[in-house]
Amino acid sequence: MTIRKSGTRSMCIYCGRETADTRDHVPPKCLIRPKHRANLWTVPSCAQCNASYSRDEEYFRLMVVGALCHTPEADELFDGPISRSMNRRPSIEGQLFNSLGVEGVHPFVQIDHDRISRVAMKIAVGLSYCLGVDPPSLTAVASMSECEGRGTQGAWAPDFTFDVCRGCLALWLYDSVLLTVASLD
Repeated sequence: MTIRKSGTRSMCIYCGRETADTRDHVPPKCLIRPKHRANLWTVPSCAQCNASYSRDEEYFRLMVVGALCHTPEADELFDGPISRSMNRRPSIEGQLFNSLGVEGVHPFVQIDHDRISRVAMKIAVGLSYCLGVDPPSLTAVASMSECEGRGTQGAWAPDFTFDVCRGCLALWLYDSVLLTVASLD
């Protein structure tokens, strides 16, 4: 499998309509601890698409890493950049703590699945571009589950690893959360 770290395509890989005037990190830089960011891939993106994902990526990081990942590596990210974000914008802290609850004796995290899916699809499209494989179809579905372990590909372990198989991308975050993006066609 050939990894394409930067492309010559001048169109945005997300919308295909606009000229790519920025580079977007894949996976999003906010999900990776600073010491593992040196080799992040970038993809061509228009400024509008790049900016339109930033709040959803922040929410994704908050919910997935802050609430669902339970590893020392995820804690390092939570204690650093996530805590600084919550200090700068108290509404972010409110999003996290308002999403936590208990039903009977069972704790739960209530998340906005549409926002999580939007970021998972963006990551899948970016990885597909970098790897030179077909991106997920427009009917692809993202699902999330807890897990232990990681994928076999990716240079950002244990922060982020992945596997690619026919019509499916599996994305592991901090050996705790598995996101699967699967095409339905």
